[in-house]
Amino acid sequence: MDLDACSDEALMAAYLCGDQAAHRALFDRLAPQLTASIRRHLKDDADAEDVLQRTFLAVH
Repeated sequence: MDLDACSDEALMAAYLCGDQAAHRALFDRLAPQLTASIRRHLKDDADAEDVLQRTFLAVH
């Protein structure tokens, strides 16, 4: 499966079926946007990274 060509929805479905590569692809795809959004609210890079990691761990 070409993960770069998959939609977010397809990656999530693959991840829910146990595909760890799909989880990584989702993280790589979504992390920059989420981090930027979190930074705008927290104003601290380290805190933003921590919130991002906690968010993905909660989903996992």
